[in-house]
Amino acid sequence: MLSERILELLRKRREGTCSSLELQELDDWYASFDHLESETEKALFNDLAEEELIKFSIRTGIDAQLAQSSADPEGEMLVVRPLHPVRKWWKQFLAACVVILLIGGITFYKNPFLSGAITVSTKADEITRLVLPDSSVVWLKAGSRIRYNRKMRTGPARELFLEGEGFFDIAHHPSRPFIVHTSFLHIKVLGTIFNVRSNSQDQEVETTLFKGSVRIDQKDNTTGPVTLLPNQRAVYSKGSGLLKVSNLSSEKAIDKKEIPKPGVSMVFDEKPFEDLLAHMEQKFGVRIYIHNRSLLRCSVTADLEKESLTEILNLLKISYGISYSIYGRELFIEGTICK
Repeated sequence: MLSERILELLRKRREGTCSSLELQELDDWYASFDHLESETEKALFNDLAEEELIKFSIRTGIDAQLAQSSADPEGEMLVVRPLHPVRKWWKQFLAACVVILLIGGITFYKNPFLSGAITVSTKADEITRLVLPDSSVVWLKAGSRIRYNRKMRTGPARELFLEGEGFFDIAHHPSRPFIVHTSFLHIKVLGTIFNVRSNSQDQEVETTLFKGSVRIDQKDNTTGPVTLLPNQRAVYSKGSGLLKVSNLSSEKAIDKKEIPKPGVSMVFDEKPFEDLLAHMEQKFGVRIYIHNRSLLRCSVTADLEKESLTEILNLLKISYGISYSIYGRELFIEGTICK
């Protein structure tokens, strides 16, 4: 059967035992995807983020299927490699998708990327807090999306693809690195807290580190990897291809002694709780993130004119049992306020 023949050729190529005729046979099989190549190229023209998402998804699917289903008798894994590095990536990956079908028997036409894939998107006016399968936490900011495998808890590596902006608090697993892929960068961590902004319409990709360390690799390998330290930011320019690192300005951090912006009232009489958060942002110059913020319709009555930001947060902590974290000028609130 064709499936058995192709798998056999792939195994022989991995082992370096293919004859010239067998290599030609395998090369002809790759060439059979030419018609899909042109369709794929047309669909992804000028959409780099979508292209990278598809590559990431298919690669993850191949890894998962091979790890699960394709161990040879000696326990070695079948590794699918392209025949010619100069071939366009989608022809190789379209062929690799067929390998997934041959090995795993998954229904590809209903799920063109991989079994177990999860995509989460946020609207332009919302933020979502996610707990990933490995216990890492992601605050997915407005107009963003991530894609990951629900089996990332047990795999050798933890990976996801980000388009937009996300704040990450990564669970520490020294032997299992966590990798965030964007259209231009790979960001590799073990356990740390950082923010990534990679919007397709922006000309820069920003990575800001608050705790731990991260290594950043450019996909085109223009320069060597860059390692960030706490309170550093890396900015990648899509136009020049340069990656610059700078220290966070101390004046951008929230200071307990800073003078609040005048003219913002902090007196509330049966006002929606969302109004309190909006006024806190205006008065103290911060961005507040809380899950399902638009649902905070419960009312609040309070006079907080003389309280500092920290004092207000501690009052909320006592009254509602919430917890909070501050990084730079971003404030993250955990817990339920309007029950």
